[in-house]
Amino acid sequence: MASRNWLMPAATGFAGLVAGFLIGDRAGEPQSTGVAGSPVVVYPGTASTAAQPSASPVTLDELRRVVREELAALPASGAPRSGGSDAVEIAPSPEQNLAADQARAVLGSALSRRSWTDADREALAPQFAAMSSAQRTDWLQQYALAVNQGRLVPDSELPPF
Repeated sequence: MASRNWLMPAATGFAGLVAGFLIGDRAGEPQSTGVAGSPVVVYPGTASTAAQPSASPVTLDELRRVVREELAALPASGAPRSGGSDAVEIAPSPEQNLAADQARAVLGSALSRRSWTDADREALAPQFAAMSSAQRTDWLQQYALAVNQGRLVPDSELPPF
């Protein structure tokens, strides 16, 4: 029985070699093309005639019609519509504007020192919470730009707010 331990690995290796030759032999065949010159994928075990463009359930004219309908449904800006109700940006309140001004002042002070400290983070926390989402995004962009340009060096691994 010990002399047959090589039989299973040898048979598996031979089967893999034959499969490789069969698959590699198909690689030299020219590919047929489908709609508008795109390659047609033929999966092993399927007939190559089934992948001909005439067997496609969607015609080129139907595809063009669907694309035109989708493009017509886009808003004028060209951006896709959101999945829910249209979000209306509300103007920030005076309190939010005051908090944004104070947050910019904290950032300006840190920029003059070229260092973002824990004291800056603590001073920013109440203003950051009071700002609108758009103001927070704007402040974070200014902070990230300053850090990436090397004008501001954070002293800790904690987030800036």
